[in-house]
Amino acid sequence: KAYSGKIEIDGEELSDIDEISLRKKINFVQQNPYIFQDTLEFNICLRHDVEKKELDKVIELVNLKELIRKLPNGVKTVLSDNGNNLSGGEKQRVILAAAYCSDADVYILDEPTSGMDGDGLHSIIKWVKLLSEKGKIVVIITHDSLLAEATSDKFLYLEEGKQIKGGKKVLYEYN
Repeated sequence: KAYSGKIEIDGEELSDIDEISLRKKINFVQQNPYIFQDTLEFNICLRHDVEKKELDKVIELVNLKELIRKLPNGVKTVLSDNGNNLSGGEKQRVILAAAYCSDADVYILDEPTSGMDGDGLHSIIKWVKLLSEKGKIVVIITHDSLLAEATSDKFLYLEEGKQIKGGKKVLYEYN
């Protein structure tokens, strides 16, 4: 869709970035993520070279240790197609771990707390803050005002596509 103004990633105009490069810069974390019928480790690393130390760090970060303890072969356990042997919150944690390992510049999270308990919310808050400290941009689409306010420098509340409260500047308005 055409837009007016400038959208830049790392100082480069969005329209000047080729699609493959753009896809490497942005990681979209879906509300209902797909889990491959492969090992938990594969689903976290997703073809990225991740050292064991970094893998352990991200497992701790997204609170997957308890799940791994329950699995018969730990991170080497093969998950069922689309993660049907995982809860919604566990699937969300796996996909957040995978997103973290992608080392993108921009992360877009669609309802990341869906299916998660209070511990999941705290894990996501830590995850977002850590990414922000690394200079990453995190955009969260959520109905969870606690998550929005706990993690965001700027946030908007929209009602019927119009801003009703939030940051000083409207970043985007849906018509």
